[in-house]
Amino acid sequence: MKLLEFEFKGERDYVHGTDMVNKFLNLFQNADSLSIKIRKITTENLYLVKEINDSKLVASLVLNSGENNSEKFYLVESGTEAKGRYPYNEEELVESAQIDLDSETVEMKTDNSYTLVENIVALHKKLVTKAISSDVKWLFVELKLNLIPKKMEKNDSLSINIEKKLGVKLVESGILFNNKNIGFIRFSSINKG
Repeated sequence: MKLLEFEFKGERDYVHGTDMVNKFLNLFQNADSLSIKIRKITTENLYLVKEINDSKLVASLVLNSGENNSEKFYLVESGTEAKGRYPYNEEELVESAQIDLDSETVEMKTDNSYTLVENIVALHKKLVTKAISSDVKWLFVELKLNLIPKKMEKNDSLSINIEKKLGVKLVESGILFNNKNIGFIRFSSINKG
């Protein structure tokens, strides 16, 4: 069991899914692929465990490194609140993004200091807010990366395209990195308020 301590991202008052993924990838830098399913919103630091405790389960993760080497992990609430806050400007991150509403696609160059996961989630949020609804709060609930680029370069391109949607309840989009399909992301929504 390993304790992962978090700070709140920007103005958010919950532990953000991108921070969960970034902490996980910092621990497992040899990861070739990854999937995460986020089950609930939390304000707590999380334990990374191999055994599940349903009542405190926040997310499940599957990590692949090398051929046929797959491990499953769980993030569970620790009982201690996340502390601190760090700056995060999502609008700045996606300001150069180009949206095509007809094809429900957003794309941009990754010429910023944010991680791949932060870029993907921010772009997807911008896309679903413009293409589907700005009247709900969009939540990152699942990400599957079949390939994790080890390093992003200034001229790398990232493109996200809505593939499936169930109204505003669930949206799944494909992810292209330098025109190569690397996985998908899912968002769900809740009422603002």
